[in-house]
Amino acid sequence: MIAGPTGEDDDGGGEGGIALTADAIARAVGGQVIGDPAAAVYGVAPLDRATERDLTFLAAPQYVRGLEASRAAVLLVSPELAASPGSVRARVVVADPQA
Repeated sequence: MIAGPTGEDDDGGGEGGIALTADAIARAVGGQVIGDPAAAVYGVAPLDRATERDLTFLAAPQYVRGLEASRAAVLLVSPELAASPGSVRARVVVADPQA
C-alpha cells in the first residue's frame, strides 16, 4: 500500500511524498513482519539517525546497541538479530537486510 502522510492514496507527486508500510516492504523483499504491519515509512536513514518516519537496517551484532537508541519506525533485520532489544514499531525479518 502506498499512502500519503495523511493516510490517503498518493500518486507520489508534490511535497506529500509516499509512504510504504512494513507489510508492503516485507512483501517486496520476501520478509516476515514482526510488530505493526501498518507502520509507515517515508524515508531511509542509518540506524543512529533514523526517526519515527524512517526505515533502517540491522545486519551485524556490533550495531545492536544502536538499535536500542534508534527511533526508526521499521527495521530490516536478519533472523539472527530479530530479537535484539529496541522499540521499533515493526521488524521485517529477511535473510540479508543489506541486499
